[in-house]
This record gives sequence, C-alpha cells and structure tokens, in this order.
Amino acid sequence: AKLSYFTYDGHGGAICHIDPSSVVIRDKQGNDVTAGYTLRFLQGTIKVKSKQITIVVADEIKNGRPVNITKVYDGQSASTANFKLTKGSLYRGDTVFVTPHSVSADVGRHDNKVSVTITNQAGQDRTAYYNVKVDVCKVVIEKRPLAVSTPDVTLVYNGMRQYADQYAIESGS
Repeated sequence: AKLSYFTYDGHGGAICHIDPSSVVIRDKQGNDVTAGYTLRFLQGTIKVKSKQITIVVADEIKNGRPVNITKVYDGQSASTANFKLTKGSLYRGDTVFVTPHSVSADVGRHDNKVSVTITNQAGQDRTAYYNVKVDVCKVVIEKRPLAVSTPDVTLVYNGMRQYADQYAIESGS
C-alpha cells in the first residue's frame, strides 16, 4: 500500500490516507487476488514531537553558560546575535537565525532580547517543529567614571547666590 497524502491536524500531527488503487493482495503464487476482498481503510494518525534543542546566545560561553556583555556607559546599547547550539541538533539542512532586539543604553543590567527562527533549505519557517530553549547573556552597562574639579575661588558676599562657573575634567570623558 502507498500513502497518498497526509492531512495535517494543526497540532503537530497528521492523518494518513491510503491510496486504494495502490493496494494489491497476492496469493502464494503471486497472483493478484485483490478483487476477492472487501477492503476497509482506517485512518492512522502520526504524531510529530518537537525536536528539543538548546541555544546559548553570547559573545563568549564558559562551561556551557553565556558570559554577560559588560561595557562602560557611552549612550549606545549593546547586544549580540552570536550563538552556539549546546544541546540537540538540527534536522539536516535546517538553519538557525538569531535576531537581536533593542536593549536599553542606560546603566544597569538588561536582558539581551533575541528572537530565534529556524528555516529549512527552501527558506520555509520550521521553528514550530523545535522546542527551543534559549539561554541568553545579560548586558551590563556600568557607570562611566568622570572626575571634575573646580578651582578655588574667593568671592565677596553680595547678598545674592554666587557661582563659580569654571571647571576642569581631570579624568574620563
């Protein structure tokens, strides 16, 4: 018998259909005796389980874990799309694409937000066929050091608020 087509059920499974014209029953001598039978075809179901994989997204990985991106505040955000498949494997011809999303440029510890897409050789999205665990590094933006000095100033009291508007940057930028 030959399976003629599948009907996908939308939940990771498919219903199998048999092409009745492909069924041939032969006796011990090899004669076609199909006409002597009343055939009834029962549909079977194929369940497709998602393939388990783990992806670590980071510029550097130590002991299988992502190393955080650390940088000094410069007003620019940071992220990475570099990754390594650490558990499981892709089906032959499938490719992983990691797309970074905007991360805050403010001082602090931020999630490196990414999206993962898996496509086949024809460019068709196959992400739904995988159960993808993504272990993503953090982006740590540290305060920028800056040393500012003001000169010593002597002013005569005039009853108003007084300012010394001179300063110098001693270190940092």
